[in-house]
Amino acid sequence: MSIFFAIVNTGIIFFLAYRIWSGDRSSVKNFFWPALTLKLLAGLCLGLLYRYYYNGGDTFMYFEEGAKLSALARSDLLLYIRFLWSGDESFSAWNNLTELQPRAMFMIKAVSVVNLFSHDNYWISSLYFSFLSFLCAWSLVKTMVRLEGSLRYIAVVSFLFFPSVVFWSSGLIKESMAIASLFFLVAIFLKAWMHERISRTEWVLILVNLWLLWNLKYYYLAGLLPIVTASLAVRL
Repeated sequence: MSIFFAIVNTGIIFFLAYRIWSGDRSSVKNFFWPALTLKLLAGLCLGLLYRYYYNGGDTFMYFEEGAKLSALARSDLLLYIRFLWSGDESFSAWNNLTELQPRAMFMIKAVSVVNLFSHDNYWISSLYFSFLSFLCAWSLVKTMVRLEGSLRYIAVVSFLFFPSVVFWSSGLIKESMAIASLFFLVAIFLKAWMHERISRTEWVLILVNLWLLWNLKYYYLAGLLPIVTASLAVRL
């Protein structure tokens, strides 16, 4: 059964990737599959690094704690949803968790949602986090290239192939989600800089990503917002 779910989820990821790639008309389209493959492999390698070199670590702690909440979802979905929204010591599930620090708890809740799709498979959950991170990096690269065509290879190498950027923003870690949110917000900032229309969906995603970044790595947001605000004020 676990193999079946692994095949299905891997197929979903590559189906979504194919739909995105097939509809892409950018000048960097040829880099899509090599960059995506590298990103997914980086996430898996990160898990192997933590398992066999660090003998555990945050990534497996997030997964194991998230698995406890995904088990709750399968037994009592309404209670699980309430816990995601306002989980505290008044919930019995709270006593089953060992990592209660707010930002870690936020990540654990996010992992639990992904675990529902991966059927509590660490490696498949890792692929989902890597895929999300890749999509945001891909969006940023395309936006940069539209802004200035001469940045094509610089943007591609810097955000899609540079080893430390790719590796430490992949897999089941907080940085994977935080960097994805940061890349998305910067891409939207560049669209505003170019006076491009921001859709209603993008406005909603702006709020979601601000919320994610605040809860995961608020100091990233503290560095980004003053720069974005000052730049747009001068531009507009």
